[in-house]
Amino acid sequence: PVPEDAALGTVVALLSVSDRDSGPNGRVRCAVRPPSPFGLVATFAGSYSLVLREALDRERVSEYEVEVRAEDGGAPPLRASRGLRVPVSDVNDNAPAFAQAVYTVLARENNAAGAELARLWARDPDEAGNGRVSYSVWEGGAGMGAGSGSGWGSGWRPASSYVSVDAESGRVRALRPLDYEELQVLQFEVRAVDAGEPPLCGNATVQLFVVDENDNAPELLPLAGGGPGPWAAGSAAEPGSRASGSAGSPGSSGSASSPSWSLWARAAWGAPAGQVVAKIRAVDADSGYNAWLRYELREPRGEGPFRVGLYSGEVSTARALEEADGPRQRLLIVVRDHGEPPRSATATLSVSLVEGGEAAVSAAGAGA
Repeated sequence: PVPEDAALGTVVALLSVSDRDSGPNGRVRCAVRPPSPFGLVATFAGSYSLVLREALDRERVSEYEVEVRAEDGGAPPLRASRGLRVPVSDVNDNAPAFAQAVYTVLARENNAAGAELARLWARDPDEAGNGRVSYSVWEGGAGMGAGSGSGWGSGWRPASSYVSVDAESGRVRALRPLDYEELQVLQFEVRAVDAGEPPLCGNATVQLFVVDENDNAPELLPLAGGGPGPWAAGSAAEPGSRASGSAGSPGSSGSASSPSWSLWARAAWGAPAGQVVAKIRAVDADSGYNAWLRYELREPRGEGPFRVGLYSGEVSTARALEEADGPRQRLLIVVRDHGEPPRSATATLSVSLVEGGEAAVSAAGAGA
């Protein structure tokens, strides 16, 4: 065997040729057939060295069949031949190579710990240990800074706390459930190392995007400033009772266990149709459609004195307010997202109907 990294001029084999005739009849010439990376060098009478003329590459040609032909100078010339099999032995001259430099992986949040996220494979054309590849998470991670799980903030966490790579198969698995509200993008490198001596390695970058699920219910914003009285157009909010396993917790379902909130506002008798008396504001920690909110008036049904803007959350008069509407109106408003299945929160808005001057004084006091 000849190592594939053998230097040019390396002696591969020694040959001796004899012809018992004399004179030209016993003068022998030798040549290699077919053309190959090898050539013959005469060392002394009747002896030759088969030497390397060109660089070898086992991954391109792993073995050569060489024929050495000898011919004497007689008339007619007589010939002889000998076949040689020259295997090329492997050296660790190829690093593992991934099919892609960058892999994009999508993973839904709340996945099970141990779930397979992707499988990476690196090719190493060397043989035996030189081509045996092992995988590991090399570097990367995500910052847990405020406002973005994809930043590089103060709460740095390495990628190895989220994912692992099977050393033999290259399967990328989640070490724990992923939470979109904590982490949106995780970027890390996977290293493939062969078992050669010295070992060679290749890298690939993995960009793991966490896909949002609708696991958060809308949440109403508290009153800015904290005191009772008009808020924006005249409302305030406080969280009410929440059933266990509310829609705000991951894994809960539907609006049956949606959180409830209490709000209040004042409106003046005689207020014309279209006057805004309150503005309900809510946020949803999810993204996209899962965080797109709509506001619906559940009670009272029918022709009540108030209506709610479907997407604005503004509570306004549907008609002019009259004394017959009573001193107080109780509105049950549902804030619902567009996720599948949708999640919701419920607000109970108590609107006190007062004289116009009293409403103005309350508004002035809240503004101060």
